[in-house]
Amino acid sequence: MGAKKKESTNFDALCICVGDRVSVENHGKHWIHLGHIISIDKNTKTAVVKWEETRKKDTVHLGDCKKYNKLDVIPRKRKSTDFFCEIPQTKRGKPPPGQMKNMFFSDENSSKLCAKGAIQNLLNMLHFLPEDMIFLGELATSDLFTFMKSLNESFVPKAVLTPSLGSNLIQKCLWILRKKFKFQTTKKINYKHFQCVKQSLKALLEIKFPMLISVESKFATYHHVVVVWRQMVIDYESMYTYPLTEDTLRQICGVNTTFQRISCGYGILPSTICKTFEANQNIQDWGTEEYFKQGSSIRKYFHWR
Repeated sequence: MGAKKKESTNFDALCICVGDRVSVENHGKHWIHLGHIISIDKNTKTAVVKWEETRKKDTVHLGDCKKYNKLDVIPRKRKSTDFFCEIPQTKRGKPPPGQMKNMFFSDENSSKLCAKGAIQNLLNMLHFLPEDMIFLGELATSDLFTFMKSLNESFVPKAVLTPSLGSNLIQKCLWILRKKFKFQTTKKINYKHFQCVKQSLKALLEIKFPMLISVESKFATYHHVVVVWRQMVIDYESMYTYPLTEDTLRQICGVNTTFQRISCGYGILPSTICKTFEANQNIQDWGTEEYFKQGSSIRKYFHWR
């Protein structure tokens, strides 16, 4: 006979509502298990929680849930950069099966650097050196004068400049990939194929090369940018990659948001040098030929005019 689960005495659970950020007990003590309440069943005294680390959902006992307050825990020391590959694996746990740990990660992302972080993590998965990833991050967030000087350019493309004479971070990152890493980028997406979850998921699963996409969702304060590649999502706000599914795409901007459409997107075609890396030899089809082939099934997903 198995041991009977101890009855919880957490009276704080009575104050928990849908949408609350909670820590969950009885799930191991290696780190704090954080998630958001998706639904509550008062009859069974259970709640459905979506974990922050994996974005998967689990049913837990309501009494094991406690509203998470950062003041209740000792702040974890961290370096000024989110490049944390040297953090011991035991303190963060292992990646979910089939997924990878993101080398660059910020759960708060207060500076809205999701495009930069996602591309840095993509370079890591393409087996570039750490200094290459750091270089891209520093250049992407530099002022335009430093940016232009580093690229040895005398003018700024219109796509990079914003109406307020600022810079578009997505376009800056794509320009760096082309100029410094010899990547190619596709035409922008054909928006009519990315106006709902099922339609967008179908297209993203068919495209074999990495896609940088900006997602617009209801109840989200800003558009969220991620990279999608090989049926997984590379998200700067997630500690690990996670599977590309209808559910993860629907809430890609956050637990309490709902997908509306993909508002911007470009394909990223890795360089010839990148494809020759020994660690990339297992990838047989990068999707490049299909993109350039007239009449191929994926060309309709891009705006050729």
